[in-house]
Amino acid sequence: MSSIIPTIEHALGPVDLVQAMQFLNVVGLNTGSAGNVSCRVGNQKYLITPSGVESAELTPESIVRMPQSAADSASDLKPSSEAGMHADIYAKRPEVYAIAHTHSPYATALACTRKPIPAFHYMVAIAGGDSIRCAPYATFGSKELSDNAVCALHGRNACLLANHGVLALGADPLSAAKLALEIEQRHAIRVRGPVARRAWRAARRPIGPADPKKSTCRRASGHEECPLRGKERVLQ
Repeated sequence: MSSIIPTIEHALGPVDLVQAMQFLNVVGLNTGSAGNVSCRVGNQKYLITPSGVESAELTPESIVRMPQSAADSASDLKPSSEAGMHADIYAKRPEVYAIAHTHSPYATALACTRKPIPAFHYMVAIAGGDSIRCAPYATFGSKELSDNAVCALHGRNACLLANHGVLALGADPLSAAKLALEIEQRHAIRVRGPVARRAWRAARRPIGPADPKKSTCRRASGHEECPLRGKERVLQ
């Protein structure tokens, strides 16, 4: 399935990145200075969040312009260590205007197993296909990781990074951040599914009325009397 990113409606800037990073922190997808967000602002130019700055402390002035020039060298802030990965994705995907990278708990836990998110729920398609791929492991900040991510994102708007986190693409930073949240919620549902099934199976065992003499439920043995057949059957 081809990847489709909606057309942006306004020029993007530092404020958009600050809002997206704070959103990711509020919804619990990132904590402290984890993760990063970027946005395209021109031909081969983009803005990205700085390295080592917590989202609560971010300001428009702390956003780093890439590629850095002599005019930017006065700042003590360095770009995210994943700046190269963002640049490579923008180079390969001209329709993408923003990238959000998170270390969200549920999706990152799956990424640590190096497995994709399958099409267990129709909303998995929000990432652009019938699965959310997991890019092979590579050291953070490396060209190898960048190449793996670009490959996993082919025809997709999102992917997992093995033993690392999540990448989500969008028309603007907030939409990319919201896609990352959607992916986290989908996998959270997948993880809780077996728990819900076990609870449902346990709930099928009736407790019976308060008076044990009138109860047709033999709770201790795990059997109940079948009123239709007049004999016992094992509860499933």
